[in-house]
Amino acid sequence: MSLEFRAPTESDLDAVADIRVRSFGPMSDPETARFRVANLELLDQDRLFGVFDGATLAGCGKARGFEQVWHGRSVPMAGMAGVTILPEYRGRGVGTVLMRGLAERSVARGEPISALFPATVPIYRQLGWELVGGYHRYALPAAQLRNLGGGSTRPVRAATADVDRLMAICADVLGNERRSGPLLWSRQGWERRLADRDEFVYLLDDGVVVYGWDGRGADLRVDLLLARSEETLRRLWSLVGSGSSIARTVMAYLSPDDPVFWLLPEESGREVITHGWMLRILDVPGALTARGYSRALEASLVVQVDDAERPDNAGGWRLEVAGGRCHVERVTGDASTAVHLAARGLAALYAGRPMTGLRQAGLATGDERQDEGADAIFATSVPHLTDYF
Repeated sequence: MSLEFRAPTESDLDAVADIRVRSFGPMSDPETARFRVANLELLDQDRLFGVFDGATLAGCGKARGFEQVWHGRSVPMAGMAGVTILPEYRGRGVGTVLMRGLAERSVARGEPISALFPATVPIYRQLGWELVGGYHRYALPAAQLRNLGGGSTRPVRAATADVDRLMAICADVLGNERRSGPLLWSRQGWERRLADRDEFVYLLDDGVVVYGWDGRGADLRVDLLLARSEETLRRLWSLVGSGSSIARTVMAYLSPDDPVFWLLPEESGREVITHGWMLRILDVPGALTARGYSRALEASLVVQVDDAERPDNAGGWRLEVAGGRCHVERVTGDASTAVHLAARGLAALYAGRPMTGLRQAGLATGDERQDEGADAIFATSVPHLTDYF
């Protein structure tokens, strides 16, 4: 068996669909048509790749391009998705070849980090990804939302002409709140949602909500709700809750520390679905430089990275943090005072996970005196995603 990583062609899309069905289940004719259109777009974007054994497509996957917010700053991120392997090729190294190839292409494209939703965890951990956050769907009582008030200013329907404004509001709110994990939707993503009659997009000067009916209309679903002020937060949730005469429940994709839980009169947010997601640092200096940090902090730290999969990441790095930015440079020599991190440990620390836990899990070693400094540098909000890809 000789495995080759390369992009498929349009003539391979039937084989791509076949692997998808054998891995995730059957698709209806309309789903198959949409699947083909989506994969043609990914081919054009050079983001769909396969592993071939001769003429046989043994596995395929996508490295989708996103902007992910980390402590309020946007970082280019490769979202690994649709990773599928033919049943007869599983356990034969196809997945490893595929993920290594996707990682290489992502780094070459300038994406220093990667995230994914794992169908199985071990293979991704072997390659340096680690579980760092959640994708949470909460059930909120519509009637309680309706009563949140928020003043007399009425949200207005957004139109295609508002895309720049919508993008600016989201970047401003996520930056101000120093969020970690959410995606900034692209212009194309906003235009697609605004053209969809089943997506309801409303905005105020400092906030936006995107919602619609969940499934067949028994409940409502909030895909995005961001607000800079309390008044706007209340007003947008009240707008969603105004559908309480039909929908008793609003399903919302939120952070566990979303402020709506402090506005509701009762303990009402019941988590109904949680999916873990994994992060990988593909390019150490690129990832550390792009991330946001506390502007109140001035600190330095030396980390020694063990990353057999990506040798360019391995070795010593000095981090100098000031004014919310991080300067990164190579260091050599005595590493006795450094924090030693496996690739998985670096991903977890990047996401704000505490050093004590990393040490207990065997993902960090080295000078324990540096732990509080490392925790302070990477401290951030609860990492969460509100989009599934």
